[in-house]
Amino acid sequence: MDRYALTVPNKIKGSWDILYALKENGTRVFAITNWSAETWPEGCKAHPELADVFEEVIVSGQVGMIKPSLEIFRHFCMKAGVVAADCIFTDDGLHNCLGAKAAGMDSIHFTGPPALEAGLKARGLL
Repeated sequence: MDRYALTVPNKIKGSWDILYALKENGTRVFAITNWSAETWPEGCKAHPELADVFEEVIVSGQVGMIKPSLEIFRHFCMKAGVVAADCIFTDDGLHNCLGAKAAGMDSIHFTGPPALEAGLKARGLL
C-alpha cells in the first residue's frame, strides 16, 4: 500500500480540464470506481483532487459491488438521488459503459479527452 501512488502517477492530459469545465457550467459530477477500500484513500493521497471534486463517490471496495453490475448503478442512483435516465456515464471500459446502459443511463466510452469532449458537446453539456 505504501507504494500504491506509484501505480497512478499521472493524470490523463485534458481530462481534468473537461471535468472542471463541467463543474463550472453547473453540471453535477459523480464517480463510481472499482478501486478497493484500501486503494481509494491511497489514490486520493496521490491526487488530492479526487477526494474533493466529486459530489458523491461510490467505491466498490466500500459497498461490496463492482461495475458493470446493475446493482452498483442502482446503488449510485439511490445514494446520489438521481434518476438513471438523467445520467451520462463515462468509463474507459466498454463493458462498464454497457452495464450503465443496461441500468438506463446514457454512456460515453472514454477513448481519450477529444472524444469525451465531443460526446459531451453533442449532448449539450460543454
